[in-house]
Amino acid sequence: MKFTTTLPGSGNKAGIKVPEDIVNALGAGRRPPVVVTINGKSAPHPPHSRRAS
Repeated sequence: MKFTTTLPGSGNKAGIKVPEDIVNALGAGRRPPVVVTINGKSAPHPPHSRRAS
């Protein structure tokens, strides 16, 4: 599953708004493991989580 969003934030903090239908489709509660890609660089979020398939 893939979606694109804008990261609102200030300084070194940003929030990732995930639409409710996407959260529900992932089926892992409010904090599903995901991979975040920004400017071509990817990392698991939250850090140290397993990568989503």
